[in-house]
Amino acid sequence: ISKFSWAAECLRLRSIKVESFEIGDCKELCSSGDNNWGLLTQSISPQDLIIEKCPQLVSIATEEEREELMQLKIPSSIVNMRIENCERLEKLSTTLYSLALLMKLELYGCSKLISIARSNLPSNLKVLGIRSCKNLQCLLLDEGEDVDSNNACVLQELGISDCESLKRINRSVLPSTLKVLLINECPKLESISQEIQDNSSLESIEIHVCDMRKGLPQGLNKLKHCKSLFIANSSNLISLAESGLPTTSLELLSLWYCRRLQALPGNMHSLNALKGLAIWNCPNVESILEEGIPSNLTSLTIGGPNIWKAKLERDLHTLTCLKSLSISNGCPDAVSFPQDEIGVTLPSSLTNLEISDFPKLESLSSNGFRNLTSLQCLTIANCPNLKTLPGNNMLSSLLELEIRRCPMMEERCKRDKGPEWSKITHIPRVAFWK
Repeated sequence: ISKFSWAAECLRLRSIKVESFEIGDCKELCSSGDNNWGLLTQSISPQDLIIEKCPQLVSIATEEEREELMQLKIPSSIVNMRIENCERLEKLSTTLYSLALLMKLELYGCSKLISIARSNLPSNLKVLGIRSCKNLQCLLLDEGEDVDSNNACVLQELGISDCESLKRINRSVLPSTLKVLLINECPKLESISQEIQDNSSLESIEIHVCDMRKGLPQGLNKLKHCKSLFIANSSNLISLAESGLPTTSLELLSLWYCRRLQALPGNMHSLNALKGLAIWNCPNVESILEEGIPSNLTSLTIGGPNIWKAKLERDLHTLTCLKSLSISNGCPDAVSFPQDEIGVTLPSSLTNLEISDFPKLESLSSNGFRNLTSLQCLTIANCPNLKTLPGNNMLSSLLELEIRRCPMMEERCKRDKGPEWSKITHIPRVAFWK
């Protein structure tokens, strides 16, 4: 609604069922004393409410809280609410708690919003999304004076993105009901909480482009339901050893571009539920899996010369469930893969293999590929000196071959005249990328 004709529209809306209501570019929307807004909220009972670009809106409240001059009465029927680009919005009122039907709340581009207390959250709120609130410093505060013991938080999903001033999510513990935590581009975020409770319901944690200098919370190893942990571009994260990892439930662990990360937990070998492991461009992680590789892995992604070591290469054959293997910049001096001198055999269970950034690699070893009877997709990238593919029909099961920026190999695979052409003629899809 822009330049809303209050009387006429309210009469019209009384006669129809309104499920979704959007207010945009309404400069007048600011006061609980506005009879027009009161008339409107009595006229309709929408489930979805969107308030966008209302520059005078300072506070969000329900009709009981009339003493504030700048507030907005929200219909009690609301289930989903989004407030976007309301640049003067400073706070959420405590009376929002009485919106018993509100399940999802999104706050986007509210630049004056500084904090959100647990006591401000509606009693049945399940999903909270916050994006581009540049002055937001903390949320889910549980300071004694702000918490009503009867106001139990039931939040299940929390997503925070592009909040440049955010330093912490919670001083002590996260809500025990929280299942999904996603934080993206909050460069000053130091920690998400001090510790994890024994009764935590967390299933998925994703942290992208955050400082994390205080590390992950204590007690990650207590999580009984956590299946996925993904951390990327956390510039000051140094160790995971103190927090530990969930041993019984974790299925996916991904660490990308954590350049100061040095220590991983010593219980990596005991992560019996782990299916996918990715460690990519974490240059200070000098060794992993010294006590053994989790035997149930189906996907392994490794990037960086300090991680891909002879011991790890030798142990690959023990991964009898491994379906996908991706290795980048693993052996800067290797001329063959797998290295012939080590006598490595790749797991026979592999269906997808990707090799990239081996500057001196000249050949893919026939011995190393001899058991790959299930291999369907092979990708080779940024190996400028690669000349030889495995012989003796070692690629007979391939359905797809992709070669990127390997000029010598591309020349040798030319149709009908390249020395490697006969090895790939049977493959249904072959692609070269410069």
